[in-house]
Amino acid sequence: MNENLIPETNLPLMKQVERAVRPVPAGRKRKLQIREELLAHLTAIYQEELPRQPSESAALSAALDRFGSPAEISAELARGVTWMQRLYYGEEQVGRFFGRWIPLESEDSLLRYTGRLLVWMALLGAFTLVAFVLMRWLLRATYEPLLLPLIIKIVGHSVVSFLCYFWAIRSIERSWFGPLHAQRRGLAVATVFGWLMVFTGLSFIASYLIGGNLEESVGRIPGFLLANAFLSLTGVFLAAWCFHDVKRKNKPYEVWTRLELEE
Repeated sequence: MNENLIPETNLPLMKQVERAVRPVPAGRKRKLQIREELLAHLTAIYQEELPRQPSESAALSAALDRFGSPAEISAELARGVTWMQRLYYGEEQVGRFFGRWIPLESEDSLLRYTGRLLVWMALLGAFTLVAFVLMRWLLRATYEPLLLPLIIKIVGHSVVSFLCYFWAIRSIERSWFGPLHAQRRGLAVATVFGWLMVFTGLSFIASYLIGGNLEESVGRIPGFLLANAFLSLTGVFLAAWCFHDVKRKNKPYEVWTRLELEE
């Protein structure tokens, strides 16, 4: 991006470059390099036209004309794409398809975030139901009717655990890896402690559902605390850091990919 130009000029130049580059079947790193090179070239053309034209809009129009047809530039760029870049492009298209459904966007409202999680859980629940029906058919001679209530309880517990885990990732990513001016260390520590209690409670409930012994489950609470402190919270922190790092690395690409191109 050329920071020396005013946004009213820079934006049309970027959009013209993006029209040419977006269809190119290359990896995003290579496409970012092409975008920057073409933008620098188009900006130089525009600056050449400024002294020759009566107005900035006329200079912009002349620069776009000299730059050429985005479709022709795109076709020329596509001819020079290597098979390795095409492979990267294919992988990224698959990742983008699944990325539309990944519910780990901390900028989303809690309602939308939860809604996207529920889509995943509905698919998981459908798979579990099919697996249970298949298991019942395969083991029909030894099927135990009391198994169904237990499975329903475990599935319900798993849904709640799933939601809590991803809510924890969202809240910790915001409180621990957000901008420095937005961080509140006391609140961040309290968030971690709160989720430790939630995970420990979930472990206690799971133990009681499976074993049915309340006293035994209560006696295992210290072990649940240690296990969740070292395992569950470590997993949450790693996931939160990974998604924060992905968002940071995606920013240079999103400047381009979020441009709305008029037909």
